[in-house]
Amino acid sequence: MAKYASPHFTWAEVQDKESGKLPMDIGISEDDILDFLQLLESIRGEWGHPINVSSFFRTPEHNARISSTGLTGPHTGSQLTREGKQAFAVDVFTSGKMAKDFIQVALSVELPVIGGINGIGIKGFGTHRNRYVHIDNLAREASWTYPK
Repeated sequence: MAKYASPHFTWAEVQDKESGKLPMDIGISEDDILDFLQLLESIRGEWGHPINVSSFFRTPEHNARISSTGLTGPHTGSQLTREGKQAFAVDVFTSGKMAKDFIQVALSVELPVIGGINGIGIKGFGTHRNRYVHIDNLAREASWTYPK
């Protein structure tokens, strides 16, 4: 397998940080993950900055262990977009004005094949290097902040 999944994202950034598994290892379509990566590439291009990934794909087991609700979610590819494709999520290290700009751009970019970003979560506390913005393309629209 090639090192890069897309021009700016490696497969290592996509894989589950605990198990090393990729979405395809648990039966998720490679085409669906590549479509989401194309959405991220478009966001990156509009934003004009690298997207520094904190968390991308997680296995359902990993996600259940770290989730405050114990539920699987978009990081697992367990839910669908409005277009009926697998939904995904990514947490991006960013803070301050850069985070605000990132959110505005992420919400403005859409691709015909998968739509756009519908979910935004913000972890805006702690040291700046540990703050992040979560974006996902689930069928529902939502925004939230993470509790301390």
